[in-house]
Amino acid sequence: MKKSIFAIGGMAILLFQSLAFGLIYTSFGTSVGKSFGLPEEKNVKIETQLYVPVSGKIRDLNISLDLKHTSFCDLSISIKSPNGTSAMISLYDVTNFVKDKQSFGWITLDNESTIKIDTAFNLSVGSFLPTGPNPISKFYSQQCLGMWKITVCDLVYYDTGTLDGIRFDMAIDPTISALSIPEPSTLIFSITSLIIFFKTKH
Repeated sequence: MKKSIFAIGGMAILLFQSLAFGLIYTSFGTSVGKSFGLPEEKNVKIETQLYVPVSGKIRDLNISLDLKHTSFCDLSISIKSPNGTSAMISLYDVTNFVKDKQSFGWITLDNESTIKIDTAFNLSVGSFLPTGPNPISKFYSQQCLGMWKITVCDLVYYDTGTLDGIRFDMAIDPTISALSIPEPSTLIFSITSLIIFFKTKH
C-alpha cells in the first residue's frame, strides 16, 4: 500500500536570527504532526513544505526533524530547494541496516557533525552526519528564498512513528531580507523549537 500525507507550512516560523561576520544565522520551522501509518504499511510518504522568507546565499544548512520512529533505518529523507535542486540526504540501505534503531525526538542532520548517523545505535537529541547519496552541502551557495519541500518516506513494514516538526538552521550571506510574521496558532511551536534549538547548540 502506498500512501502520501501532505503537511504544508505556508508560512515559515522565525525561530532565531543573529548577525555575525557578515552572515545571518537564522532558523525557520513548521509543525507537521503526521503519522507514518500502521506497522503493516510501507512506502508511507510525508511531504511537507517550508517557506523561507529570507534572501541570500546559503553558507551552511542543518536540517532538524522532530521524529519519533521505531526504526530510523526504514526511512528515506529528501530535500528539494526553491530552484528545483533535489538531494536524497538519507536513504534506507539494506547493507547498513541496523534493526530497531530508534529516534526519540529532535535530531539534527549536519554535514559538519563527527557522528555518522549509521554508527549511532539510538538517536536522541543530537547532531548527526547524514550518509545518503547526496550531502546537504549540495545546497550551499544557492538562494535560500522560497518554498522548500521535505519528503520523508517509510519504506519498510513492521515499524512506524510520527514526524511532528521540521526546522532549518541556516547561515546566510544576505542580499535582502523580508521576514514573515508567525501566525498565532504556530507561536507555541515556535517558542518550543527555539528552546530546543538552544539546548542542542550548548
